Amino acid sequence: MAKRFARKVKRAGKSATQFRFTSTFEYIDLTCNGTWRPGSLRVIWLRSHRRVQSSDVEFVVTEDRGPNGADGRAVFDPPISASLIVTLYRDGKKQEFEEKEYKYYIENEDKNGKKILASFNCDMAEYAGIPSARHALEMNFKPVSRKISKSLLGITLEAEFQKEGKDTDDDMQSTFSSVDPAQSVMYADDEDVDDEDLDEAATLGMRPKSPEEEENEETPAANEENEPDKQPFTDPQGANPFDEPAKEQSPPPTSPGRNAALVNTWLPDAQYVDCHDVGVGNERVDSADVIGLYFSAQWCPPCRRFLPKLLEFYTSLKKNNKSFEMIYISNDNSRTEMIQYMAEQQMPWVAIPHGHPLIDKLKLDFKVRSIPLLVIVSASGETLDDNAKKAVEGTHVAASSTIKQYNKWLEKAGKSADDEDRQKTGGGGILGSIKKALGGKDDEIPPTSPSTETQHLREAAESKSHKTTVNEKHNKEELLRQLQQKEDIIRHLEEVNQSLKITNDELNTEVRTLKTGLEQSEAKVKVLEASTAQKKQEDEKLREHLKVQGWLFKKGAKGPTANVFRRRYFRLDQGSRLYYYKSQSEGTPQGFIDLAKVIEVSAADASKQDKNNGTFNINCEGRVFELLAHDEAEMNKWISAITYLAKYFKEKGASPN
Repeated sequence: MAKRFARKVKRAGKSATQFRFTSTFEYIDLTCNGTWRPGSLRVIWLRSHRRVQSSDVEFVVTEDRGPNGADGRAVFDPPISASLIVTLYRDGKKQEFEEKEYKYYIENEDKNGKKILASFNCDMAEYAGIPSARHALEMNFKPVSRKISKSLLGITLEAEFQKEGKDTDDDMQSTFSSVDPAQSVMYADDEDVDDEDLDEAATLGMRPKSPEEEENEETPAANEENEPDKQPFTDPQGANPFDEPAKEQSPPPTSPGRNAALVNTWLPDAQYVDCHDVGVGNERVDSADVIGLYFSAQWCPPCRRFLPKLLEFYTSLKKNNKSFEMIYISNDNSRTEMIQYMAEQQMPWVAIPHGHPLIDKLKLDFKVRSIPLLVIVSASGETLDDNAKKAVEGTHVAASSTIKQYNKWLEKAGKSADDEDRQKTGGGGILGSIKKALGGKDDEIPPTSPSTETQHLREAAESKSHKTTVNEKHNKEELLRQLQQKEDIIRHLEEVNQSLKITNDELNTEVRTLKTGLEQSEAKVKVLEASTAQKKQEDEKLREHLKVQGWLFKKGAKGPTANVFRRRYFRLDQGSRLYYYKSQSEGTPQGFIDLAKVIEVSAADASKQDKNNGTFNINCEGRVFELLAHDEAEMNKWISAITYLAKYFKEKGASPN
C-alpha cells in the first residue's frame, strides 16, 4: 500500500496517454555455438504479470559449420501479430513520455524442455507518438545462454494512439489484448497489483506473494544445461521466467559420511575469499566442528530475506566461542556481484570463488534444487542437517536458543559440549592437529624415573657417536660419486662438441634454403588468405541475394491473362529457380523462372516505364518476363539479385542450398 501511494504521489499532476502497440513477428535469426541446434522457437512479450507469446516456428539451418556452430533462420509464415494497451505518462510541460520497459524473449523448446535463449529490453515510450507511427525493426537480442552467440528478431512495431486522460482515471490502465485468439495470454491472479510491484517478480516468473506465502518461499533453481542427472543453478535470466513457479521442495537427505571435510579435499590451495575479495586460508574452516554451507545469491528475494536471520544466528554463536563456521556458495551472476553482495551485507564468513568448478560439484552432491539452502556438516564430512534454514528461523535472539540448536548438531556429530570445551583447553587444537597429521595418537605420555632417564641419555650418546662415523663414511662416498658424475659430463660434452663441427659454408647454405622455403610458404599463405577472404565475401553476397523476396506484378504472356499485370509473391531462396506464388502463405507455386537460363535482366525502356520507374524485364531463353516493382529502388534490388544469381548458377551449375 505504501509503494502504491508513493507512486500516486509521484504521478500527481501528470498526463496519461494510452497507445495500442502491435508487434508483428516476421523471422528469428540465430548463430548457434558448437553442435547444438534449436528445436521449436517462439517469441514471448511481457511486462510483469502480462504476457503474450507467438506460435512455434521451426529453425532451418542456412550454414552448418559442424562443431564450429551454425547460422539459421525461423520464419513466421504468415507473420504473427499481437497487441497490447500501454499507458504512458509525461509531465504536462514536456513532450517526451517517461520510460516504460517491456521485455521480449526468444524461447526454445526441445526434448529437454523449455529454455530462454535471448532477451531484449524495449522502451515503449521510444516508439510512441501522435499521430500513430509504424517502425520496421531488427532487434539485436542479448544472449542469455551459452548455446548461442547472436540473435536477431525481425519485427514491425506499430503504436496507435487511443486516448488521453488523467493519471487517476480507472480506464487508463495497461492491459494485454491479442489479435490472434489462439495465442497464449496470461494475466496475474491479483488484478489489483501495479506494474512496478511486479518488476522484480517478473524476472523469476512469479506474481508477488502475500506475507504468509513469503515466510517459507524459496526460489526454484534452473538447470542451464538441461542434464537429467545434474542440476546446477543458472542466472535467473537464463531460467524459464514464464512458467508458474514450482512448489517448494526440500532436497532429499544426503548420505552420511560424504566427504565434507573442507581442507584438503575441497580447496587444498586455500582459495577461499572474503567480502573484500582477498584470499583466505583454510584455518577457519579446518578448526570448526560444525560447518554451514550456505547456497544463495544476491538476485534471489527469499535469500535476501533469510540473510539477516542467518547473520544474527552466526554472530550469536561466535560471541559464545562456539566452533562454528560458514561458507558462502554463490549462485550470483558474476564475481563482482558476489563480492559486492558480501560487502554490502557485511558477511563475516568465507566464500568459494565465483565460477569455481567445486560449486557445481557441491550442488550435485547435496542435490540442491532451490535457494536459499543451508546444509550443516561436521568436520568429518557427515551431513547433520540437509535443510537447516527452518531450524535457524526457529531460533530467537537469546543466546540460549542458538546454542541449543548448535548443541543438537554437535551431538549428532558424536561430540558433546564438554568434549568441545576439553578440546579448547588442551585436548585438541594445534597439538591435536599435528598429531593427527603425523598419524599419532592423543594418548598420554607415561612419566619416567631418574634412572630410566639416565639410561636414555647414555643410549642417545652412543647412538650419536655411531651416527657420526656412519655419516663421515657416507659423505666420502657421496663426494666420490659426485666427482665421477662430473667426469662423465665432461666426456659427454666433448663428444657433443665433436659432433657439432659443421663448416660455416654448410650452415650458411642451410640457412639460405630455410629462408627461401619460408618466403615461399609466406607467399602461399597470403594467396590462401586472399582467396579465403574473397570466398567469404562471395558467400556473404550470395546469402544476401538469397534473402530477397516480396510482391511483384507479373505481366501475362498468353491466354486470358495476356498483357495483364497480376500480383505475385516471388522468392529467391528456392535454389536455381525463382518461384512465384499467388499468396505468401501458399505452398504450391504458380510457376518459376529458371535462373540458369536468364540471359539479361534490365530496366524497361523509358517509354514503357510506369510512373514509379519500377518496370524491368528478365530476358530468358525463349521468353521475356515483364515485371513491375513498387519503385525504382525495389526494382534495382531485384535486378541486382537476379543478375548475380543467374551468373552464379551458370558458373556453378548447382543450387547453393
